[in-house]
Amino acid sequence: MNKSNELNILYEDNHVLVVLKPPGVPSQPDRSTAPDLLGLLKRYIAARDQKKGDAWLGLIHRLDRPTSGLMVFAKTSKAASRMSRSFRSRDVKKYYVAVVRGVPDQDGGTLRDNLSARDIEGRVRLLATDSTSDPMTPSGREELVTHNLLSMTERKGEMHNVRNAKYAELAWSSICLKNRLFNEALLFIELFTGRRHQIRVQLAERGFPILGDRRYGFNDERDLSVPTLALHACGLVFPHPVQRKTLAIYADPSINPSFAEEDVAGFNKYLNSLLDDGVLDSSTL
Repeated sequence: MNKSNELNILYEDNHVLVVLKPPGVPSQPDRSTAPDLLGLLKRYIAARDQKKGDAWLGLIHRLDRPTSGLMVFAKTSKAASRMSRSFRSRDVKKYYVAVVRGVPDQDGGTLRDNLSARDIEGRVRLLATDSTSDPMTPSGREELVTHNLLSMTERKGEMHNVRNAKYAELAWSSICLKNRLFNEALLFIELFTGRRHQIRVQLAERGFPILGDRRYGFNDERDLSVPTLALHACGLVFPHPVQRKTLAIYADPSINPSFAEEDVAGFNKYLNSLLDDGVLDSSTL
């Protein structure tokens, strides 16, 4: 990943840089010794622009290591400050596509939950669901819903032991029934908050773990048949930190090997329909 084409830089100007993160690459340095995207980009820019030292690059947001997709970095401290403020004030629209285990009865909805601020036994927990949250139930899989409700009842006491629970909200819609054999669906997701493992937890707690999720999934033969998490950050729409314009950038999940060709085709068809209907901001690229 030390070449420009391998880095998949989709947009760059004097202030911002948008890149596709492959699955398995950390967003920033972590406990492992694996090369991280931030470091790779800084070294690439320094070499390309013949800088004597490291290039300056501001990390604005993160993706989980197994998640692929769009990330935006700031190239100046001024841009970093303004973009961080845009993320905090929810002026940035973030879209994802995922393959989930199970087919929802509903066509879409909004999920509103309170998640634990820290891991409990190695996982982020769903502590409570807001009364305004829409139902999301698996077709023909009532036993999973019952199991999740029981586990929530057993964990009621945990809420009193965890301070500063984090509010989490997302909207989802079904792109298509992905695979009748495996009972899976392809979902389009808009993320309104950016909590740790949020999409993975909110979907898994309702009986729809993401395909390939080793932490919150079933970890059965089907999950282990794909190399990574089938979750991809497919869209970013944000105000440019300096120029008076909005950047809208989309990318299909073909960079992620856990998405099949039919997933990519289904996503592109769905995305184009949303763009044509004016539901999404038109792509800048």
